[in-house]
Amino acid sequence: LVIANLIKDQLKFKKELERISKVKVADIMTKDPITISPNDTLIEAATRMAKYDVQRLIVVDKGKVVGIITRADLLKALLE
Repeated sequence: LVIANLIKDQLKFKKELERISKVKVADIMTKDPITISPNDTLIEAATRMAKYDVQRLIVVDKGKVVGIITRADLLKALLE
């Protein structure tokens, strides 16, 4: 019974891998990510994260992605 379950689980896993191997990033990505400028304050970053219920913001300067800021980054800044 244990071996049968292991084989069944392995087959399920293989099918799932086959399924997700066909999924493209574009299929699941966030289409309109929330952005912030590198010149904005940490308060503004925290406010946007809360307002849009997101864990991270894309940092954009003059139309170019220059980084990402996360809630963890904000917490680290608070502790420093």
